[in-house]
Amino acid sequence: MSDRAALMNRPLDRTGIAVALLIYALWGGNNLAIKVSVEAVPPLAAACGRFLLALLVVAPTAWLQGVSLRPQPGELWKLTKLSSLFLLQIAALNIGQQHTSAVRGTVFLAAHPLFVALFAALHIAGDPLRGRRLLGLLTAFAGILLTFSEGFWHSSGTLLGDAIVLASAILLGERLVVLKLVVQDVPPARTLAWQFLLALPIFAVASAALESGAWQPLAARHWAGMLYQGLVIAGFCFVANAWLFQRFRASQVAAYVFTTPLWGVLLCHLLLGDPLTWPILGGVGLVALGIALASRAG
Repeated sequence: MSDRAALMNRPLDRTGIAVALLIYALWGGNNLAIKVSVEAVPPLAAACGRFLLALLVVAPTAWLQGVSLRPQPGELWKLTKLSSLFLLQIAALNIGQQHTSAVRGTVFLAAHPLFVALFAALHIAGDPLRGRRLLGLLTAFAGILLTFSEGFWHSSGTLLGDAIVLASAILLGERLVVLKLVVQDVPPARTLAWQFLLALPIFAVASAALESGAWQPLAARHWAGMLYQGLVIAGFCFVANAWLFQRFRASQVAAYVFTTPLWGVLLCHLLLGDPLTWPILGGVGLVALGIALASRAG
């Protein structure tokens, strides 16, 4: 590995840990915000609005950093590949969350570090999957299976939504690894802006074609959900997450998401009244434990 690659693939330091804990705590409210917004806004339209808002954060960030949003030679293909994964992952997340509870969606999406580590082991030199990291990720996967079991035993009607959100988690794992590779050569602000810019027209056209009759009257809670997704998650958290992935080991950064399901489950219970059943509590506990184990691996 070259010196430059080693510098951009180093273990997390104190600053990196603090930023990771902050953004993943904020991310704990993401599925809740999505669940609230899709009560009134169709899933693809919600995604379109979310990333229009996110551009209000990313574009000024790029300007302040002196980063041009114009792709440089050789970048457009990388940005298109990343944007395709982004489009599929967000569409699956919003559609899946419409068909399951916020608390279950939080558990399934929070398992994405399992897939980050799997894909990182395949694509990134110096980020192997073995030992404690492998044990931790298998523990997290057991948590996914336990949470899924409730749908089978109690006919909760959430299995379709659960499966789609889990597919979103798999796509997110692959997208974060591709992001890790892309931001070694492309500034994070340009990378994020082009994910939004390439996905936005597709979300808009698809929503106009498929969702024209699915809107409901918007209340303050729906606006709040959209603003949280757009400005806090897709704006601030995406920028900070790209900064982390540019500098530190992909699997270690993603492993700090073990705090996300803890915050997410608590917020969904307190704010939406989602029940905390034993399979959900056991599942989130295993996911958190597994990813915490993986995060301690060097």
